[in-house]
Amino acid sequence: MPTGLFHTVLEGDSYWARLKNSFKDRKGIVGPGGALIGSVKLNMAGSRMWELTINGQHLHIPRQWFNSGDYPIEVEVVLEDVRFATIRSGSGPMDDFHLECQGIQYLWKEASKLKRVKELQLEGEILARVYSKGVMPNHTFVEVNEELPILVVGLLFPMYSGFFNFRTA
Repeated sequence: MPTGLFHTVLEGDSYWARLKNSFKDRKGIVGPGGALIGSVKLNMAGSRMWELTINGQHLHIPRQWFNSGDYPIEVEVVLEDVRFATIRSGSGPMDDFHLECQGIQYLWKEASKLKRVKELQLEGEILARVYSKGVMPNHTFVEVNEELPILVVGLLFPMYSGFFNFRTA
């Protein structure tokens, strides 16, 4: 099992997946002790959609294109046929995002542009850190500081891999 960079810092559970070429095959998400907790796939047919399965529950996240003038942007995450979460941007491309899930509003921000590390925070406390490591970075890690709902942990994989694409001139 690959070892994450920050596991000793956050002192929580570590999850990982090989998300390289996630549009070809469904990629497994591995949890503590090497147990498979779910899978993720970017469906490229028709309307592009991230398909996330965690502990038998199915979430769908549309992959959308935005122009720089489209801010603020909002994407709904659907669990089965019901809205589960909403991801909202700030007023511009450099602003942080917010994940609102089950009445809790998390901050999703870039911790390091150089190493491409993102963090999920609640009231200034780091709850999870997400990053890639490996050749062409092929392993994505989510390291959790405290217990997060497993669906939120799973949602961090497609959030990190990008369900937003931006058109450029």
